[in-house]
Amino acid sequence: MLKWATPRRADVQRRNATEAARGNVSRAFESMQAVQLGGFTDRVAGVMLEADEVAYSIVPDCHLVELDPSALGRERTAAANDTGTFVVTNRRCVFVGSQHSREWLYTKMRTVGHNGAETAIYMSDENLAASVRCSVGAHVISARILAAMARYRDADLHASLVEQVNTDYRDAWSQWQALEAECA
Repeated sequence: MLKWATPRRADVQRRNATEAARGNVSRAFESMQAVQLGGFTDRVAGVMLEADEVAYSIVPDCHLVELDPSALGRERTAAANDTGTFVVTNRRCVFVGSQHSREWLYTKMRTVGHNGAETAIYMSDENLAASVRCSVGAHVISARILAAMARYRDADLHASLVEQVNTDYRDAWSQWQALEAECA
């Protein structure tokens, strides 16, 4: 009687852990690039930038979703209010759509987070939070906003954030390499 060879459970778990670690390295690398804030411009179609304002990110085809804070942390099926361009500058984030425009000044922004494909922006003086869904990973948008906010507030704070993200990337890389070596 022939017995079909099936992968041992430990091998499958090791392969799954290796794939997860590879994904962590990829996300950490993308975040590391995002916090560098390189490649900026002083011209954005549809957005009036001030004299000393520059754009770090211009992301087209994003969806603006206005959120009720009481719904945060729960499953929600909020539909997009508008589609447009999301811009991260050295002073603020801006959404410009066909029906709505929103501005989030760093001086009034409380925090930023991401959940799946959405980057949520929480303001200190509003009852509503806003979420932006973009084709770019939410972790990249969140990292870029946090880095821009840090640089706006203090150059040393930004440098510290960059170092922490670089450390996270090196740690993720080391963990992935260790798992790869186990599988070899």
